[in-house]
Amino acid sequence: MFPGLGDQVTGFVLLRVRAHRLLLSAAVLAVLLTTSVLAALTAFSGSVGDAALRHTLTHRS
Repeated sequence: MFPGLGDQVTGFVLLRVRAHRLLLSAAVLAVLLTTSVLAALTAFSGSVGDAALRHTLTHRS
């Protein structure tokens, strides 16, 4: 639609990223930590469920 507009937008975004690189790195770190914690909690929840099922099946009266 507007020739050359994509290059201007890309240049503007790169300037903003360079100006706010500390804020951007903090946001990326927060996303990575959140993803890691959620993955660990999911794995932990699954293993607790498996252990509970195993315990129930082996200790039936």
